[in-house]
Amino acid sequence: MDTTVDAAIRKGRWLLFWMPVLILLGGVGLFSCIFLGLMAGDIIWVNVVVTVVTLIVPPVLSIIYYFLMLPRWRIWAFSNVRNVHELKSRAVLAQFYPKDDSFLWRLEIVSAGQKQQIEEIAYKFGKPDVFIDDPDIPFETVYSYSPVLSFAYLLFTLVSIAVTITFIAEAEWLIAGILFASGIFLSSMTYKRYRLHGKPLLVISNEGISTIDKGFYAWKDIANEKVYYVSAGNASHYGVSFEAHDEKIAMSMKEITGLSSYRIDHVLRTYQGRYETYIKTGSR
Repeated sequence: MDTTVDAAIRKGRWLLFWMPVLILLGGVGLFSCIFLGLMAGDIIWVNVVVTVVTLIVPPVLSIIYYFLMLPRWRIWAFSNVRNVHELKSRAVLAQFYPKDDSFLWRLEIVSAGQKQQIEEIAYKFGKPDVFIDDPDIPFETVYSYSPVLSFAYLLFTLVSIAVTITFIAEAEWLIAGILFASGIFLSSMTYKRYRLHGKPLLVISNEGISTIDKGFYAWKDIANEKVYYVSAGNASHYGVSFEAHDEKIAMSMKEITGLSSYRIDHVLRTYQGRYETYIKTGSR
């Protein structure tokens, strides 16, 4: 029986993302409890050994588990899902499946039998995906600034102003200056959100894509649309990019909370698929 892409992603997230996290955190907690009674305050080397074991063993177990389960999920998922290209793309965006050129594939723990199974299902990547419409996705989807982030910026701005006034009263000029600069930055971000409150940052629909900076582009003018992810520590973010009229447009989604990158990918594929279906059949 065929499995949906959504079901395979949910299972992959559980097996290859959350389970390693639980093994890591649970292992640290378990080893900490077991070794807590063994730690002798006067015996330094015992304390060092216990600390090293507690910090090293759980991560190692978590990593081993991940690379053991990775080929098992690959075989199950790509064997049972029809649209393997979408599955692979969304699994990468969900950050539990390595990219093709990732060195992590060298660490995969795979048996000879599993290698043969992976080779046997590789032919599926030579076939294009079949469009399956999602009735839960409306005619258009609008993305705006997150109200949670807007409230957070407002709250931090007010707190920063109040604390700045306190330090000025205490003649703590250096700290007050730093907080004042922070307050200016937060105020500017708060004002930006207030000015654009209720206005869509990004609209994806059956007709095309519209961004707040570049305006509307019809699907007939759009190419190479995709969801991208930038890994840069605290500045990591994902967004939507596409090409239109010999220009590459990229729209970051980091200001919009509560959305997963692989969900956006599904939405984008659905609208693009609807357009292609319309071109082929002439019906919407």
